Amino acid sequence: MLTLRTGRLAAWVLGALALVFCAASWKLGYWIKGAPGPGLLPLGTSLLLAVCAAFLVRAPGLPDEDPGFGKAPLMAFALLCAYGLSLPWGGVVLPSVVFGTLWMRLLHKRPVLASIAVSALVSGVGAMLFKGMLRIPLPLWPAIS
Repeated sequence: MLTLRTGRLAAWVLGALALVFCAASWKLGYWIKGAPGPGLLPLGTSLLLAVCAAFLVRAPGLPDEDPGFGKAPLMAFALLCAYGLSLPWGGVVLPSVVFGTLWMRLLHKRPVLASIAVSALVSGVGAMLFKGMLRIPLPLWPAIS
């Protein structure tokens, strides 16, 4: 077990994740052809993560807080990082399905078929919402050159 306080470590990791989302949003663009660009969602996400991280960093540690943590938080952070890094190259749909499936399978021990089905459904609904209804030009599929 690691000897870092889990709450404090989680706050700093959340802050680092906010920076990653902010950097990704810059590359995607905030406004394209007079319409909201695909970078607005990661920018909003990074701002919310930064606010949460600031509150958690300033929060006092609980006296009964466990000084160590298991492998689940590390696995979750690794999955989030891999997901964030795969979005620019893999589009939105495929990385989202893979991320959701791995998250449910590895962290929540759900059956494989159920994990794939729920991930595909949530990713499809999200793609329809942002691309179809809100008309945000998201790269849904990997760019083929």
